[in-house]
Amino acid sequence: MPLPRPRPSLMLPRMLSKFMTKWRALKPEERHFAALAWVAAPLVELSLWTIGMKHTVGLVERCTGSGADEAARVTDVGRARALVDGVYRRHLVRGECLPRSIVQYGLQRRAGLQVRLVVGVRRLDGFQAHAWVEGADEPAPSDASYSPLYVTGSA
Repeated sequence: MPLPRPRPSLMLPRMLSKFMTKWRALKPEERHFAALAWVAAPLVELSLWTIGMKHTVGLVERCTGSGADEAARVTDVGRARALVDGVYRRHLVRGECLPRSIVQYGLQRRAGLQVRLVVGVRRLDGFQAHAWVEGADEPAPSDASYSPLYVTGSA
């Protein structure tokens, strides 16, 4: 006889407790960065859907180019990527690499960091595209098999 499944009302406190434990383990600037990513994610998704990539990136650059937000300064590109991925795993929007990379690019620019957004393509079993963020400390692309097609920012 199979064990009864826990009722959803009993699972929620466990999930929330696990989330809060992870949230408290973050540094204050990482919590701030993740909170901003949570707000930015649906805005970037909507913008991509309505005005396209080029105009969305331009809007993000205009909105994030001035001043440094020290409270959300996550300097490591890999750590920032992990935080944005974590936000998207728990969010209602489930963006792929492009919206995630635009969110990360915008927030790291807002913090005054020199990063660039790269969109690359490769021909492997058809045509594939991928987007990622590079920083001065991480100049290599996430996958060397992609050829950069669109690059913006200054790393």
